[in-house]
Amino acid sequence: MGSNACVFCGATSNRVKITNEHLFPDWVNTVLTPQVIGPSVSNTRTWTGKNEAPQSKTWPVNAASTTTVRIVCEPCNNGWMSNLEGSMKPILEEPILGRGRARFTAQQQLDLAAWACMKTMVFEYFWPDDGLVFTPDDRVIVRTHGRPPATARVDIAAVESQGQPLQAFRVAYSSPGTGPDAAQADDLSLCMTMAIGCFVVQVRGGPGAGEHGFTGYGQVRADSVSIFPPALPHANWPPANPLNDQTLRTFAHPRTPIGS
Repeated sequence: MGSNACVFCGATSNRVKITNEHLFPDWVNTVLTPQVIGPSVSNTRTWTGKNEAPQSKTWPVNAASTTTVRIVCEPCNNGWMSNLEGSMKPILEEPILGRGRARFTAQQQLDLAAWACMKTMVFEYFWPDDGLVFTPDDRVIVRTHGRPPATARVDIAAVESQGQPLQAFRVAYSSPGTGPDAAQADDLSLCMTMAIGCFVVQVRGGPGAGEHGFTGYGQVRADSVSIFPPALPHANWPPANPLNDQTLRTFAHPRTPIGS
């Protein structure tokens, strides 16, 4: 999908060049190399058709992260987005490869949460038929404040996958849940989960830039750790219980989606 205007700053194509942005970061290819994931790689996209029947398409690729969408201007792509991407590789490379343990400071958690929201907003344009959840004001908050929108909640987890180095799940919701997170999920309308190697990050929330209004610290669970609001004084990774390919799908669909 392409755009005639930057989805983050609104600059139009008659003023600036609109460029392609990777769904998963391009730098992932220097971490998840053929030596790590093997020489044969393919992409699979699954979606629900108009008759509500699952549809799927698979195609070969020459690297793990190749899919792009033409939706961001060159100044954004080469400016704040590039800076945010550049800050992620040093802190995520080892977790992606599943090596040892990581400890994220409060600032690293905020940067990671902003980055995850930025990628979530880019991924929304890969599934345009599902409709956009985050608004232009939400995207402005990520661009100018370097943090997620006020309604967003961001968690990290770990996965031990068999042959699926990159996975993304996006689910839209029509109503808040009734589980233990219900108090934090009043405005929940989207759940986006990205698995990059052994590292998993999940963004939940809906429209609402506003003030963050933290009322507590990030929670530590058996299978995940909240990083927005941040866990203090730091967030330890991995959680006690890593996910697998099956439990990752359950983790990525925490509540009843629209149409269910």
